[in-house]
Amino acid sequence: MYEPSYREALKNAFILVWKNKSFWIFGILAALFVSPFGLGGFYGQIFLTGSETIRFSHFPWMGFYNLLAHSSAADFVSAVWLLEIILAIFIIIVFVSVCAQTSLIINTCEYYKKKTHSKLSDTWHKSYKYFWKILGFDLLRKIILILMTAFSAGVWFLGTSNNLPTKVFLILSFIIAIFIMLVVTAVSIYASGYAVIDNKSFGESLKKGALLFKDHFLVSFEISLIMLLLDLVLASLISTVIVLSFIPATILWFLAGLVNSIFLLNLGIILSILTITVLIIIIGGFYNAFNTGTWMYLFMKMHHKGIFSSIGHLFIKLFQK
Repeated sequence: MYEPSYREALKNAFILVWKNKSFWIFGILAALFVSPFGLGGFYGQIFLTGSETIRFSHFPWMGFYNLLAHSSAADFVSAVWLLEIILAIFIIIVFVSVCAQTSLIINTCEYYKKKTHSKLSDTWHKSYKYFWKILGFDLLRKIILILMTAFSAGVWFLGTSNNLPTKVFLILSFIIAIFIMLVVTAVSIYASGYAVIDNKSFGESLKKGALLFKDHFLVSFEISLIMLLLDLVLASLISTVIVLSFIPATILWFLAGLVNSIFLLNLGIILSILTITVLIIIIGGFYNAFNTGTWMYLFMKMHHKGIFSSIGHLFIKLFQK
């Protein structure tokens, strides 16, 4: 067994992604639909899914159906065409996102094995044959995510009283939710690695991913915590970027007040929105690629060599004294 070096994993992933700026594009495209790796990504997806579910449920579906039912033939055809266009755009987004995530997995694993990677165009074409597997893993995560969101909402709804049994119930429910999220995220990541690197079937990849998680439970837990901390750092960084991006706009707004110019006021608003959007996209693309690179580095070590948890080493050292 080999002791894992998380510093080495983070260092290798950072160097790989920093030297290959094109990976950022894959990171940006992958984030369009595919859930980010790690517990932090799972938390973010839960809040996103919860908010989107609320919006979906509050959409006036009956009014929409009545409008279609009582519309003219031309309006009905136009509405159907609009829905088909929206569906086509959604399918394209899903296809591009899944292929981008698969390309990231292929390139990072190739680099860790050979210290080089294929051309991005070649990798993109390779990703096609893994599309359904990676999509299946992501949909499985999303389905469980929705179930966990409903479970969490139900638990908080039931736990309205402030007595001790209720508090214990809420704590245990939270621990169970964390454990389920840990298992789902880790197994899906490892299964993606087996599907792409070893070309295993969907079912076999899930089986092997579950076995790898079982053999390296503590390592998986440690990796998740480290990446979750980095997710929090990223959130702080994005908040700082948002605040700093308002500095140029503030100067324009000050000048707009001096010269009483609506144009400078609108220019400041547009500039701040564009700056925030571009910076968040760039940072998110880099971090998504870095996140994938870190997980795949550790997957390769666990897959080919086997690693031992640093927590396990700590217990061994304690008992040896």
